[in-house]
Amino acid sequence: MAFLRYCGIICMLLSVWAVLQLIAINCWIAAGIYLVFILISYVCIRKGRDRPIGDQDDETFCKKLSAKDN
Repeated sequence: MAFLRYCGIICMLLSVWAVLQLIAINCWIAAGIYLVFILISYVCIRKGRDRPIGDQDDETFCKKLSAKDN
């Protein structure tokens, strides 16, 4: 799971750099696309951080499932 987190962080940093470069040359559409990739990377980082907790602790995992059912 650590690979998923570090991959997400690296992708996010590259996307931030790309957005800054694209804004500097006034390419707003491409900058918007990279912002979407930043959001996707953030979601991957969050999922990678939450998964080991559920794997180690059944009570945490079951609470999440019961919260989704309600």
